Amino acid sequence: MELIRNYPTSLSISYFGAQGRFADEIIKIVMQNDTTASRYIDLTAGGMGVPYNLARNWKIPVTVNDLSFYSYICGIAVFEHMARFADYDDRLFRDIYSAVIPKEGFLTSKAGGKSITERYGNWSISVRKFVDALAEEAKSHEILLAALGRTLLNEGTFRGLTWCGTSPDKKKLADITVEEFWNKVMRNTAYFAILSEGIDASVKKNCQAYRSHASEFVKKYNEFEDAIVYMDPAWPWLPEFADASNPYNVVAHDIPEILLQNPMVMEPLWTRENPEEILNNLEFWISQPLLKGARRVIVSSQSTNYPPINEVDFFLKSKFNAQEVVMSTQFSGQAKSKMFTENWWVIKQ
Repeated sequence: MELIRNYPTSLSISYFGAQGRFADEIIKIVMQNDTTASRYIDLTAGGMGVPYNLARNWKIPVTVNDLSFYSYICGIAVFEHMARFADYDDRLFRDIYSAVIPKEGFLTSKAGGKSITERYGNWSISVRKFVDALAEEAKSHEILLAALGRTLLNEGTFRGLTWCGTSPDKKKLADITVEEFWNKVMRNTAYFAILSEGIDASVKKNCQAYRSHASEFVKKYNEFEDAIVYMDPAWPWLPEFADASNPYNVVAHDIPEILLQNPMVMEPLWTRENPEEILNNLEFWISQPLLKGARRVIVSSQSTNYPPINEVDFFLKSKFNAQEVVMSTQFSGQAKSKMFTENWWVIKQ
């Protein structure tokens, strides 16, 4: 089968809130025509579109960190795996497919919901059993596991934000066959292999992927010297845009549970009920890299997020004398298009 029609040159792992669409603007703000930084470090990497652009096109080593297992496994697949697209031929895929014996696992155990948008997706029992078996088979094969996660997100969720009842091609999830699902996984495996191969080997040998809370990461990581540090944390939304739940639950919780085949007790995400925790975390995440020699730290948020932009701005400017950069963009809301701002704060030594 033809796995890929158009070879990708930019990374999208279907991670909700990914900033890849702003990559050019972010890179201007982050790099400031500086080609001598030791590395680019993303504390809350999420979709990793910007780190990939920098590793591929600027040939700067990158370090990506995220608490989500899905983001982490995609980071391993792209930045650490010495993959070649040519390795992923029909024979390899036939061998993998023949080794997958459908079984009842985590996703199968979640069957039985009445809603077509039930949590974890309204998949057929045969697809659920196949996914559970494939997740076990892929545990030692990062690119395949990343591809499984991307397939679940692309086919079963609305922009990685919530589970839905139909795939992007308008087919009910319950009607997707095992063969159709597997074809999607094969294409996504090829997708990751092509992108991984797109990073020069001399750069990739110095790239790193971690899975930890940002507070733990900044305490333990020791390669901040002369680095550029970036963070776009999992901000809660303002009340007028969403309820009190954090919008990152699908990518941070549901997909990792399926891939790991285990229920997870996830560390609580930021909520509107505790703004002091958010600001205290920010202060620590900024101060630690600077103390360890980081060249500059960039914080990102937007006007739909909580705490409100003016409060974050006052906090960062009073604590760190931060410089703010603002970009207005268009947001397609359910009722009508709305304007929102992307805000970045640059904190230097």
